[in-house]
Amino acid sequence: MKTGSHIRVSRTLRLNFAPLQSKVAPSGPQPFEANVPINTMADKLFGMFRQGPDGNLQAGQLKPVMEQSKPPLSAQVLGGIWQLCDGGKKGYLALEEVKRMFGLMSLAQVGGAPSVGALTGDTPAPTITGLN
Repeated sequence: MKTGSHIRVSRTLRLNFAPLQSKVAPSGPQPFEANVPINTMADKLFGMFRQGPDGNLQAGQLKPVMEQSKPPLSAQVLGGIWQLCDGGKKGYLALEEVKRMFGLMSLAQVGGAPSVGALTGDTPAPTITGLN
C-alpha cells in the first residue's frame, strides 16, 4: 500500500524446517544402562548423603567412597574415573554419573581399563566397603 511518500510492504514469510538428522555422534559419555546391583548401590549411596539442591553428590562426598574400593584402586585410576564421569568439571555427580562411576570402578577392579565404551548392562557392581 502506498501512503504518502512511504511504501508499506506487508509480507508473510513462512519457513518450514525438517528436523536435522545428525550423522555425528553426540559429544560426551553415552548413556549407561546400569544393571540392578549398580542401580541399587547408587540408590543406597544417595540415601546416605545429603544431596545438593539439584540432587547431586559433591566430589568431597564421593572421594572417600571411591577410596573404599576393594581391591584398592590407585589415586591415578580413581582420578581418571572421576574425569570420565565429571566431564564438565563441575565438581559433583548426578545419579546417572555415579552409576557410570561404579561401572568404571568395577572394570578397574578386575584389571580392565576404565572406559565408558566398555560399560554394558552386564558390568557388575564394584566392591566398595560399606556399600556391599
